[in-house]
Amino acid sequence: MSIVTELILNADSEARYPAPKEIRIFQDYVRTGEQRIRIASILAENEQRIVQNGSARFWERCPVTPSNSGNERKTASCQRDQVGTFV
Repeated sequence: MSIVTELILNADSEARYPAPKEIRIFQDYVRTGEQRIRIASILAENEQRIVQNGSARFWERCPVTPSNSGNERKTASCQRDQVGTFV
């Protein structure tokens, strides 16, 4: 749920207008919108690299997991599925 929706629903559920503090939260949210869009764009542009790097680090730290029990074939399948989802 977005912060805007949450603010409105909270006030509405209490049958009141948003409080000054809630209005400031909304104003800050609007003011930082452009920055959040830039961040989302950077993440989207680098999605595959981020997932691949994260996957590689995970498998370096946890080569044996409950789902693969150290079985090389299962590990390879898990790695393929983990990275392949974002390709």
